[in-house]
Amino acid sequence: MMRRWIFFMLFGSVLFACKQEIDLYEGESSIYFDDNYAGYYEVTWSTTDSDIKKMDIQLKVNLFGAVKDYPRKFNIQVISEETDSLHACPGVDYTPFPLEYEMPAMVNHTYINIELLRTDTLLKQGRMFTVQLVPNENFGFEYMKYYWNPEDSTNVALNDHCTVYMDEKFPEPWWWYRIGVPIFGKWSVTKGLLICDVGGIERAKLQGDINGIDGALTEAFLKFVGRKVHLWLQEHPTLDEDGEPMEMGEDSIY
Repeated sequence: MMRRWIFFMLFGSVLFACKQEIDLYEGESSIYFDDNYAGYYEVTWSTTDSDIKKMDIQLKVNLFGAVKDYPRKFNIQVISEETDSLHACPGVDYTPFPLEYEMPAMVNHTYINIELLRTDTLLKQGRMFTVQLVPNENFGFEYMKYYWNPEDSTNVALNDHCTVYMDEKFPEPWWWYRIGVPIFGKWSVTKGLLICDVGGIERAKLQGDINGIDGALTEAFLKFVGRKVHLWLQEHPTLDEDGEPMEMGEDSIY
Protein backbone atom coordinates (compact mmCIF):
# COMPACT_ATOMS: atom_id res chain seq x y z
CA MET A 1 0.00 0.00 0.00
CA MET A 2 2.83 2.38 0.91
CA ARG A 3 4.56 1.73 -2.44
CA ARG A 4 1.33 2.60 -4.25
CA TRP A 5 1.09 5.94 -2.42
CA ILE A 6 4.72 6.69 -3.21
CA PHE A 7 4.05 5.94 -6.89
CA PHE A 8 1.08 8.32 -7.00
CA MET A 9 3.08 11.02 -5.21
CA LEU A 10 5.95 10.71 -7.69
CA PHE A 11 3.58 10.57 -10.66
CA GLY A 12 1.81 13.68 -9.40
CA SER A 13 5.14 15.48 -9.03
CA VAL A 14 6.07 14.66 -12.63
CA LEU A 15 2.69 15.89 -13.86
CA PHE A 16 3.13 19.10 -11.86
CA ALA A 17 6.61 19.65 -13.31
CA CYS A 18 5.34 19.04 -16.84
CA LYS A 19 2.42 21.38 -16.20
CA GLN A 20 4.89 24.08 -15.12
CA GLU A 21 6.94 23.65 -18.31
CA ILE A 22 3.80 23.74 -20.45
CA ASP A 23 2.56 26.86 -18.70
CA LEU A 24 5.95 28.51 -19.23
CA TYR A 25 6.00 27.58 -22.91
CA GLU A 26 2.50 28.90 -23.45
CA GLY A 27 3.28 32.14 -21.69
CA GLU A 28 4.61 35.37 -23.14
CA SER A 29 6.57 35.07 -26.38
CA SER A 30 10.14 36.30 -26.49
CA ILE A 31 12.67 36.96 -29.20
CA TYR A 32 16.42 36.71 -28.80
CA PHE A 33 19.52 36.53 -30.91
CA ASP A 34 20.82 33.03 -31.50
CA ASP A 35 23.91 32.22 -29.41
CA ASN A 36 26.08 32.28 -32.55
CA TYR A 37 25.28 35.98 -33.03
CA ALA A 38 24.34 37.26 -29.57
CA GLY A 39 26.50 39.90 -27.97
CA TYR A 40 29.41 40.12 -30.40
CA TYR A 41 29.79 39.01 -34.01
CA GLU A 42 33.14 39.50 -35.73
CA VAL A 43 33.56 39.72 -39.49
CA THR A 44 36.94 39.82 -41.20
CA TRP A 45 37.69 40.77 -44.77
CA SER A 46 41.30 39.56 -44.49
CA THR A 47 40.90 36.43 -46.62
CA THR A 48 38.42 38.01 -49.04
CA ASP A 49 39.97 38.99 -52.37
CA SER A 50 40.33 42.71 -53.10
CA ASP A 51 37.79 42.83 -55.93
CA ILE A 52 34.96 41.81 -53.57
CA LYS A 53 33.47 44.97 -52.05
CA LYS A 54 30.28 43.65 -50.44
CA MET A 55 29.50 40.86 -47.99
CA ASP A 56 26.10 39.58 -46.85
CA ILE A 57 25.54 38.36 -43.30
CA GLN A 58 22.42 37.01 -41.59
CA LEU A 59 21.67 37.50 -37.90
CA LYS A 60 19.37 34.77 -36.63
CA VAL A 61 16.55 35.78 -34.30
CA ASN A 62 14.89 32.94 -32.37
CA LEU A 63 11.44 32.67 -30.81
CA PHE A 64 10.90 31.53 -27.23
CA GLY A 65 7.28 30.57 -26.66
CA ALA A 66 4.44 29.25 -28.75
CA VAL A 67 4.41 29.69 -32.49
CA LYS A 68 1.31 31.39 -33.90
CA ASP A 69 -0.70 30.86 -37.07
CA TYR A 70 -0.15 34.50 -38.06
CA PRO A 71 2.96 36.67 -38.52
CA ARG A 72 4.04 38.98 -35.71
CA LYS A 73 6.05 42.16 -36.13
CA PHE A 74 9.08 43.23 -34.15
CA ASN A 75 11.46 46.15 -34.37
CA ILE A 76 15.17 46.78 -34.03
CA GLN A 77 17.42 49.76 -33.44
CA VAL A 78 20.81 50.33 -35.04
CA ILE A 79 23.25 51.93 -32.63
CA SER A 80 26.64 53.41 -33.49
CA GLU A 81 27.96 56.28 -31.41
CA GLU A 82 29.40 59.04 -33.60
CA THR A 83 31.94 59.83 -30.89
CA ASP A 84 33.28 56.28 -31.09
CA SER A 85 36.41 55.93 -33.23
CA LEU A 86 34.95 52.65 -34.57
CA HIS A 87 31.69 54.35 -35.59
CA ALA A 88 30.11 52.69 -38.65
CA CYS A 89 28.21 54.90 -41.08
CA PRO A 90 25.13 53.71 -43.00
CA GLY A 91 25.69 53.91 -46.72
CA VAL A 92 29.46 53.79 -46.19
CA ASP A 93 30.17 50.75 -44.02
CA TYR A 94 26.87 48.95 -44.53
CA THR A 95 23.78 49.30 -46.67
CA PRO A 96 20.86 50.73 -44.63
CA PHE A 97 18.44 47.94 -43.73
CA PRO A 98 14.84 47.86 -42.40
CA LEU A 99 14.04 48.47 -38.75
CA GLU A 100 10.83 46.37 -38.80
CA TYR A 101 10.64 42.60 -39.30
CA GLU A 102 8.18 39.73 -38.92
CA MET A 103 8.31 36.42 -37.15
CA PRO A 104 6.53 34.29 -39.79
CA ALA A 105 3.48 32.19 -38.98
CA MET A 106 4.23 28.72 -37.56
CA VAL A 107 7.98 29.39 -37.52
CA ASN A 108 10.31 29.76 -34.53
CA HIS A 109 13.06 31.87 -36.09
CA THR A 110 13.80 34.48 -38.73
CA TYR A 111 16.79 36.42 -40.04
CA ILE A 112 17.98 40.00 -40.27
CA ASN A 113 19.89 40.37 -43.53
CA ILE A 114 22.69 42.93 -43.63
CA GLU A 115 24.97 43.92 -46.51
CA LEU A 116 28.41 45.03 -45.31
CA LEU A 117 30.51 47.39 -47.43
CA ARG A 118 34.26 47.30 -47.75
CA THR A 119 36.30 50.48 -47.44
CA ASP A 120 40.03 51.19 -47.34
CA THR A 121 39.60 52.35 -43.75
CA LEU A 122 39.23 48.74 -42.62
CA LEU A 123 42.91 48.16 -43.37
CA LYS A 124 43.80 50.61 -40.59
CA GLN A 125 40.84 50.55 -38.25
CA GLY A 126 37.79 48.41 -37.65
CA ARG A 127 34.16 49.50 -37.83
CA MET A 128 31.36 48.57 -35.47
CA PHE A 129 27.59 48.94 -35.00
CA THR A 130 25.00 47.30 -32.75
CA VAL A 131 21.65 45.79 -33.74
CA GLN A 132 19.31 46.01 -30.73
CA LEU A 133 16.03 44.10 -30.44
CA VAL A 134 13.12 46.21 -29.17
CA PRO A 135 10.32 44.67 -27.06
CA ASN A 136 6.73 45.38 -28.09
CA GLU A 137 3.20 44.07 -27.64
CA ASN A 138 4.11 40.85 -29.46
CA PHE A 139 7.45 39.98 -27.92
CA GLY A 140 9.23 40.51 -24.64
CA PHE A 141 12.58 39.43 -23.26
CA GLU A 142 11.51 36.58 -20.95
CA TYR A 143 14.27 34.39 -22.35
CA MET A 144 17.62 36.07 -21.91
CA LYS A 145 21.18 35.16 -21.00
CA TYR A 146 23.31 37.52 -18.94
CA TYR A 147 26.97 38.06 -18.21
CA TRP A 148 28.52 39.66 -15.16
CA ASN A 149 30.11 43.06 -15.67
CA PRO A 150 32.74 43.49 -12.92
CA GLU A 151 33.23 47.18 -13.72
CA ASP A 152 29.85 48.20 -12.30
CA SER A 153 28.83 44.87 -10.66
CA THR A 154 25.74 44.37 -12.81
CA ASN A 155 24.27 41.64 -14.96
CA VAL A 156 24.18 42.66 -18.62
CA ALA A 157 21.74 41.11 -21.09
CA LEU A 158 23.47 39.21 -23.86
CA ASN A 159 20.82 37.94 -26.30
CA ASP A 160 18.95 41.20 -26.89
CA HIS A 161 21.68 42.71 -29.08
CA CYS A 162 24.35 41.86 -31.61
CA THR A 163 27.39 44.08 -32.03
CA VAL A 164 28.83 43.60 -35.51
CA TYR A 165 32.56 44.33 -35.71
CA MET A 166 34.50 44.14 -38.97
CA ASP A 167 38.08 44.79 -40.00
CA GLU A 168 40.60 43.75 -42.62
CA LYS A 169 43.49 42.50 -40.54
CA PHE A 170 45.77 40.49 -42.79
CA PRO A 171 48.16 38.52 -40.58
CA GLU A 172 51.69 37.62 -41.57
CA PRO A 173 51.69 34.05 -42.96
CA TRP A 174 53.29 31.54 -40.61
CA TRP A 175 55.92 30.62 -43.22
CA TRP A 176 56.96 34.18 -44.06
CA TYR A 177 60.07 34.42 -41.87
CA ARG A 178 61.57 31.24 -43.35
CA ILE A 179 60.46 31.45 -47.00
CA GLY A 180 58.87 34.87 -47.52
CA VAL A 181 61.69 37.17 -46.44
CA PRO A 182 64.21 36.02 -49.11
CA ILE A 183 61.55 36.26 -51.83
CA PHE A 184 59.42 39.22 -50.78
CA GLY A 185 61.42 41.03 -48.11
CA LYS A 186 60.04 42.44 -44.87
CA TRP A 187 56.35 41.77 -44.24
CA SER A 188 53.69 44.46 -44.30
CA VAL A 189 49.96 44.24 -44.79
CA THR A 190 50.18 46.54 -47.82
CA LYS A 191 52.83 44.31 -49.39
CA GLY A 192 50.89 41.14 -48.65
CA LEU A 193 47.77 42.48 -50.34
CA LEU A 194 49.77 43.66 -53.35
CA ILE A 195 51.36 40.21 -53.71
CA CYS A 196 47.90 38.65 -53.81
CA ASP A 197 46.53 41.17 -56.31
CA VAL A 198 49.49 41.25 -58.71
CA GLY A 199 50.42 37.61 -58.28
CA GLY A 200 46.88 36.33 -58.66
CA ILE A 201 46.92 34.51 -55.30
CA GLU A 202 43.76 34.05 -53.29
CA ARG A 203 44.23 35.62 -49.88
CA ALA A 204 43.16 32.49 -48.05
CA LYS A 205 45.79 30.46 -49.93
CA LEU A 206 48.56 32.88 -48.98
CA GLN A 207 47.73 32.10 -45.35
CA GLY A 208 47.79 28.34 -45.99
CA ASP A 209 50.45 25.66 -46.26
CA ILE A 210 53.50 25.73 -48.51
CA ASN A 211 54.39 22.70 -50.63
CA GLY A 212 51.27 20.90 -49.41
CA ILE A 213 49.75 17.79 -50.92
CA ASP A 214 47.16 19.83 -52.79
CA GLY A 215 49.90 21.85 -54.50
CA ALA A 216 47.90 25.06 -54.04
CA LEU A 217 50.99 27.05 -53.05
CA THR A 218 54.59 26.03 -53.65
CA GLU A 219 57.91 27.68 -52.96
CA ALA A 220 58.70 27.63 -56.69
CA PHE A 221 55.45 29.45 -57.47
CA LEU A 222 56.16 32.05 -54.77
CA LYS A 223 59.55 32.73 -56.38
CA PHE A 224 57.78 33.27 -59.70
CA VAL A 225 55.33 35.67 -58.02
CA GLY A 226 58.17 37.51 -56.28
CA ARG A 227 59.83 38.20 -59.59
CA LYS A 228 56.54 39.21 -61.16
CA VAL A 229 55.77 41.70 -58.39
CA HIS A 230 59.32 43.08 -58.58
CA LEU A 231 58.90 43.82 -62.30
CA TRP A 232 55.47 45.34 -61.62
CA LEU A 233 56.96 47.65 -58.99
CA GLN A 234 59.55 48.87 -61.51
CA GLU A 235 56.69 50.21 -63.62
CA HIS A 236 54.39 51.15 -60.71
CA PRO A 237 56.50 52.50 -57.84
CA THR A 238 54.54 52.02 -54.61
CA LEU A 239 55.20 53.25 -51.10
CA ASP A 240 55.14 50.73 -48.30
CA GLU A 241 53.62 51.37 -44.88
CA ASP A 242 56.87 52.89 -43.58
CA GLY A 243 56.76 55.53 -46.32
CA GLU A 244 59.67 53.96 -48.19
CA PRO A 245 59.49 52.53 -51.73
CA MET A 246 58.27 48.94 -51.61
CA GLU A 247 60.84 46.33 -52.58
CA MET A 248 60.93 42.58 -52.95
CA GLY A 249 63.49 40.29 -51.36
CA GLU A 250 66.96 39.52 -52.68
CA ASP A 251 65.85 36.35 -54.47
CA SER A 252 63.46 38.38 -56.66
CA ILE A 253 65.83 41.19 -57.62
CA TYR A 254 68.02 40.16 -60.54
